[in-house]
Amino acid sequence: MRIVLAPDAFKGSLSQIEVAETMKHAIESTVQQAICIVKPMADGGEGTLAACRRGRSDMKLHTISVTGPRGEKRDVPVGCTEDGIAMIEIATIVGLNLVPENVREPVMMTTYGVGEAVRYALDQGAYDIVIGLGGSVTNDGGIGLLQALGATIQTTNGMAEYPLYGQDLATIERVDISTIDERIWRTKIMIASDVSNPLYGEDGSTFVFAPQKGARVETLKSTDEQMKRYVQTIEGSIVATEEIAQNQGAGAAGGLGFALLLLHGNMEQGAAVVGKIIQLDEAIQQADLIITGEGKTDAQTMSGKAPMYVAMRGKKFSVPTILVSGKVEQADWLRSYFTETYSLVSEEVSVERAMKETKTILLETIQTIFRRMT
Repeated sequence: MRIVLAPDAFKGSLSQIEVAETMKHAIESTVQQAICIVKPMADGGEGTLAACRRGRSDMKLHTISVTGPRGEKRDVPVGCTEDGIAMIEIATIVGLNLVPENVREPVMMTTYGVGEAVRYALDQGAYDIVIGLGGSVTNDGGIGLLQALGATIQTTNGMAEYPLYGQDLATIERVDISTIDERIWRTKIMIASDVSNPLYGEDGSTFVFAPQKGARVETLKSTDEQMKRYVQTIEGSIVATEEIAQNQGAGAAGGLGFALLLLHGNMEQGAAVVGKIIQLDEAIQQADLIITGEGKTDAQTMSGKAPMYVAMRGKKFSVPTILVSGKVEQADWLRSYFTETYSLVSEEVSVERAMKETKTILLETIQTIFRRMT
């Protein structure tokens, strides 16, 4: 029996890799003939690069020095495959967890380091750059990234110095992206994100996400206005920048989504991007069974979270999919995609215990499932 193990993280308890390895150990200790194919999933946020590396054996990690969110130097990983794919997880460069809570202020942060990572990928000959956009602490409209890639930027103080921060949007007079590293236009950029917000406006990056990153409520209106004015200063785009700013996902990662869309990036569902990189379809087509899961399965799972994506791929290839999550809110729609569903939280196991003893309970649950099957 060939079994694909494609869970997401059980947030607060186990990473997606730890979940998959626990499942593997439980199955192999119960079924002698089982062959487990480990393909941990992610949605573009924290853990995406690790999941891609675990699911793609030819992906090697390169450690490079880039500019962190506050201008500090930081060593970060970039994943590179033999066939020219580079994977960048922005949470490792400008992640929320990299900045102490007491000094978080998104307008004081920069995405310059993300641009440096992209430039490194180009130097490695990558023709396909995948960027996971989840978990950022920034709100600079991607101006740092554009600057690092060679955009010509003029401010009220003259030519821009390095690096620019979110607060510098107020001083920008002209941004010319025609001077950006020409290799970028020959490179396919896949943006892994589940955010559908535009760049500015009531549903934009500033009003919706900046408060979660430490922004003060009284600054939101002026910051949003600066973001809109910044868009109007951009030259060299073949599409109207105001149109790009209103695209779904332009507001992802504090506007980094907008900058990547300017560079002709393609916004895709995070789980789908990861699935392509780790060649999930190829594994499923050779499998007899799939097991997926997450910390909590509820109505939000239907909106494109990893277990739902995995189940849909299983359905496409007529391979049964079992769901094992920390907690499952039972609903009729689950039966349409999952052959069986299991929750670590039960009448006998409290949420607190399931969070504390996740690995042990998960191991026992998987073993019980396979004893019943054999």
